[in-house]
Amino acid sequence: MSVRRIAQTKSLILLYGAGVSVAAGIEPFERHNDTESRRKWDWNIAFGAGPAEENEWLEWAASEQRRLFQCEPTKFHRWLNLEKSGRIKSIFSMNMDGLEIKSGLIPNVHYYPVRLPQI
Repeated sequence: MSVRRIAQTKSLILLYGAGVSVAAGIEPFERHNDTESRRKWDWNIAFGAGPAEENEWLEWAASEQRRLFQCEPTKFHRWLNLEKSGRIKSIFSMNMDGLEIKSGLIPNVHYYPVRLPQI
């Protein structure tokens, strides 16, 4: 859909995922397709491997979380606030980086983020 058609549209429903946060410095998961990256991102592999591996994974996860907290929303994330004007009816995101919330969206009020499993 062209920018012109989007501008003329009275209401939108958005579904998006990997890629919109790249400009904020967050790599999409698809880049983590090698064995080492999968081991890091999959806590099921790390837990059960032994105490040293579990501690290593927890330290890595904490450093990733600190890095994500330092990232700032992009123009796209700020554009999502059009939902407050009623033009965007619903936003469904597959992202887990929190940039939508940081830009001002309120979860479960037209914005439905992916649900993470409870650990």
